[in-house]
Order: sequence, then structure tokens, then C-alpha cells
Amino acid sequence: MKTLQKFSSVHASVHNHFNQDRHLVHTDNGSDFRSRSFARACSNLGIETDLRPVGAPR
Repeated sequence: MKTLQKFSSVHASVHNHFNQDRHLVHTDNGSDFRSRSFARACSNLGIETDLRPVGAPR
């Protein structure tokens, strides 16, 4: 749950800084980013997620 709170905070900060919404987030394959609660939070915010391929960090 702490990850979702941080994500919501970062999302709001990005929106305020650039004055526009972000609609795509690239993440690694950590369990926090593959959870149902993270997927639901992103969906509620209108954000699409893109999991990076395993072994291909950016």
C-alpha cells in the first residue's frame, strides 16, 4: 500500500510540474508493479502501464 501512496504522490507532482497528465508508465517487473492494486490504481487514474522485458533495464 505504501507503494501506491508514493505513486499517487509522484503522479500528482508530475501533473503539477508539467501541467499535463501522464498516460503511460514504464516499470520494471517488480512485484509491486505487477500487483492487482497497482493495476487498479493506474486504471483509476487513466494510466497505462508497460512492463519492461526481463533482463532489459533502461
